[in-house]
Amino acid sequence: MFGAPNFFFSGAKKAVTYTTVIQQFNSTSSWTAPAGVTSVNYLVVAGGGGGGAGGVVSGILTGVTGTGISYSVGAGGAAGIGSADSSAVTAGSVGNPTTFGSVTTAVGGGGGGQGLAQGVTGGGSGGGANRQVGGNGTVGQGNRGGNATSGGQYGASGGGGYAAPGTDISGQQNPGSAGGSGGTFVTASGTFILAGGGGGGGSSTPQAAGGIGGGGAGGTNINVSVAGTPQTGGGGGGCGTFDNNPKSGGSGIIILTYIA
Repeated sequence: MFGAPNFFFSGAKKAVTYTTVIQQFNSTSSWTAPAGVTSVNYLVVAGGGGGGAGGVVSGILTGVTGTGISYSVGAGGAAGIGSADSSAVTAGSVGNPTTFGSVTTAVGGGGGGQGLAQGVTGGGSGGGANRQVGGNGTVGQGNRGGNATSGGQYGASGGGGYAAPGTDISGQQNPGSAGGSGGTFVTASGTFILAGGGGGGGSSTPQAAGGIGGGGAGGTNINVSVAGTPQTGGGGGGCGTFDNNPKSGGSGIIILTYIA
């Protein structure tokens, strides 16, 4: 007669550990998921315009195992042309889009209006300038630029940001208004990322702040305007009454997080 079989195990069980990986990209290339990685969290930020913030898209992409994913990070849009003669100016340029794969595209930020030129539509749109309206934002990626349709002899409204529109202004000889706020994004490791702030409007004084998340401050009669911060998609600051040099938008960025 045989007794019940006995099974013996020796040694401690091996613990399985996982690591959160964060990767940032600011150029054009391709990314292939490491072995065993099946999904990735992405934050895709377009280049900011010469006024409005670049569009922001975030989410989770599944089915990435062994697949090469092409990406391209957009540069910031050029600044507009400022002049003491409001008829001789042009709006800021739209920022360049950022793409990650074939399904995720963040739209470049809109250019800020200058003088008689209206704000240009984009991801987070450019602000309106002297007696003009701001451009519209792209739904889910940014907000409209501020309007300056009543008076606004010296002040221009701020560019739109990811989380809020640029501030509207009205009345004669008013200061410029702040750019719209960008977003605060939390990666899988708990790191905070600020991106997508609109540029501040140009003015006499005081200086109009750029939106949090890389937006540049507007220029004044005593302060020069500030460009959008690189790798945030921040919008460039507008020109002031005697500062005829609005600034360009900041470049975009791609941030990936995954468990490996």
